[in-house]
Amino acid sequence: MQTLTDAMYLMGDRYPGGVPALAQRLDRSKHTLQNELNPNCTNAKMGAVDLLRTMQFANDFSPLMVMAEACGFFAMKMPEVEGGSDDLMVQMTRMVDELGQLMRAISEGAADGSFTPNEMRRVHREVGDLFGVVNRCVGHLAPEPAAEAPRKALHEVAA
Repeated sequence: MQTLTDAMYLMGDRYPGGVPALAQRLDRSKHTLQNELNPNCTNAKMGAVDLLRTMQFANDFSPLMVMAEACGFFAMKMPEVEGGSDDLMVQMTRMVDELGQLMRAISEGAADGSFTPNEMRRVHREVGDLFGVVNRCVGHLAPEPAAEAPRKALHEVAA
């Protein structure tokens, strides 16, 4: 597993032009930023607000992923939907939340190596909740097709 300090260092290293270019974009001293991103420099620490801003400007969220994993969480970028409705984004957020609840139910049930009937009921409930919100998301993607006109029977067509 990558460490947070390694992820921060690599974020600066991967930025086009390196730390000096990133520091300029952030309007910060290149020496200060270099020290904050250097895993071997123990006397300079980057605060949470500065780290968030640096990740956003660098468009590199690997430190966030490392933090999420270290705390037992899963993080993923929400897709940007141009022209999508707010309702779709709300449903997509609910879908991710439901997936997290399902993962939690499974991991908690598996902790002791076997699932009790109550734990299985919870897993099934979470699966149902997830499928429900997935269907609502799909429903937002395209309007329901218009009802087809009733088809004529073969003998009506020939007449």
